[in-house]
Amino acid sequence: MVIRFIPTDLLRPFGALIVCAMVVAPDAVGAQGGILQSTYLGGVGHTDGRVVAVDPSNGDVLVAGSATVGDIPATAGGAQTELSGPQDGWVARLSADLRTVKQATYLGGSGFEQVDAIAVDPDTGDVLAAGYTSSDDFPATAGGAQEQRSGASDAFVARLSGDLTTFRQVTYLGGSADEGGPALGLAIDSRSGDVLVTGNTTSTDFPARAGSAQPTCSGNECADGFVARLTGDLKSVRRSTYLGGIREDGAYDIAIHPRTGDLLIAGDSMTGNSARVGVVACYNGALTVLRGLTRLGTRAWGVIVDPVSGDVIAAGETGSTLAGTEDAAQPEFGGGNSDAFVARFNADLFLRQATFLGGSGDDGGMVTLALRPDTGEVVVAGTTSSADFPGTAGGAQANPSAAPDGFVARLAGDLSLLDQATYLGGGGSDAPARVRVTSDGVEVVVAGSTTSPDFPATDGGAQSSLPTPSGAEPSAAFASRIDPALIGPPATPTATATAELTPTVPSESTPTGTATGRCMGDCGGDRAVTVDELIKGVNIALDNAAVATCAAFDPNGDGRVTIDELIGAVNSALNGCA
Repeated sequence: MVIRFIPTDLLRPFGALIVCAMVVAPDAVGAQGGILQSTYLGGVGHTDGRVVAVDPSNGDVLVAGSATVGDIPATAGGAQTELSGPQDGWVARLSADLRTVKQATYLGGSGFEQVDAIAVDPDTGDVLAAGYTSSDDFPATAGGAQEQRSGASDAFVARLSGDLTTFRQVTYLGGSADEGGPALGLAIDSRSGDVLVTGNTTSTDFPARAGSAQPTCSGNECADGFVARLTGDLKSVRRSTYLGGIREDGAYDIAIHPRTGDLLIAGDSMTGNSARVGVVACYNGALTVLRGLTRLGTRAWGVIVDPVSGDVIAAGETGSTLAGTEDAAQPEFGGGNSDAFVARFNADLFLRQATFLGGSGDDGGMVTLALRPDTGEVVVAGTTSSADFPGTAGGAQANPSAAPDGFVARLAGDLSLLDQATYLGGGGSDAPARVRVTSDGVEVVVAGSTTSPDFPATDGGAQSSLPTPSGAEPSAAFASRIDPALIGPPATPTATATAELTPTVPSESTPTGTATGRCMGDCGGDRAVTVDELIKGVNIALDNAAVATCAAFDPNGDGRVTIDELIGAVNSALNGCA
């Protein structure tokens, strides 16, 4: 183990007060800079990681996707312990530190399944999973809103116990043609407990369309997005609506506006000249009115709502043109065939700001985003083949390992500044599928798929090595925990019990203000620094706590707390705030 102390010289101005901080860490932990921990997830065959969620009650990480292998770890005791067809969906619950798979389960019948969305019900702790299936024997559909598969493939929604050991209810969702697509969105309405699902359909008879905003499929051949509201117990479809025009359309993600209950949808539409354009749509909660729709980029993959401002933020990929980038973090197209993009709208979908995000190669993929609740910053993840992806200098992984790699980027909430970015991947192909931020903003959690045997920071993870089947390319899901600053290791090592540091005490002219207007170390904003706040700063410096727990110790915003910054806080405690 490693035992680290803050040198007592640092706190000598306090006289008799001596503060020691200790952290014990297993030798096996192999974190690389700001990538705190990663793990593979999979068996000897093809395993795909498509979505991730964080349980707000305990920080556990839930990862889901599809698998063609029957040896995913920890399925014993799960709701479905074995692979039932050539490809099943799966869900796994991991400890918050990604070192243990607590429980996993397959989801599927004798056909093909994939899980494209998961969510944790905050009221019950149940896990909701949604995806697509071609099986007519999916488990636990009896009593559901739609007990039988209607077309060659349907969407499905499953409610499982939080420990993944029991199917509470499953339902098919679809018409007599096909439901399917590259993604699917899922959300839980906190007001009613209802479940909202969005995806793609070619069925002209999708269920429960009466009275909806668009009750009929558009075009000569039906190929629209759909949005459906189900009761929380999955026993009834309250209403559904199509989303589309005369050509092919898609719906990939959904968010619920916390103030109005409106539903925000991210997707795309095909124009008359067969070009794709990204779409963000807004429906009232009852799905009877399309309140607004805007087009931006080539494809919108993700959408969230800022609970403070009420603004809508979307992310996706785009070609060389994008509106509203004049004052953006990246106002110009980076190059290649595509860039990622992020756009901020007001609640009426009026564009406030948009930005490109990419280098000279191809950037984008299934771009998703999350909001840091502590800072309002936007965290974005996707794939890149650019060796010059912007903002990666000093990142947790400053250089690409191969093409494509994943990327994770942190932007100011108004999209005017790219604060930091990092690559994420090894020597194979890496594709983040979803990004989430923990409810306290302390960590960024990313999941996806990888073929890299050297994916960073997997030592000490629940599954530390990539399964290597004979005669086939190895492939697994992955999950990673990343410090939200996204930065690499500090230039100077943390003090240890054998190292003596004698920092220079700054003069009285040393500034103590921070970017937030507080004095150095003033976590509470009351213009005073207490001993408890100093101890909090010490823990941040030792990596025992995230900078976000007290940004007043990080006035330059570099994501770390130095000895000089701690001394500045000591001066604030002794001499008062300037």
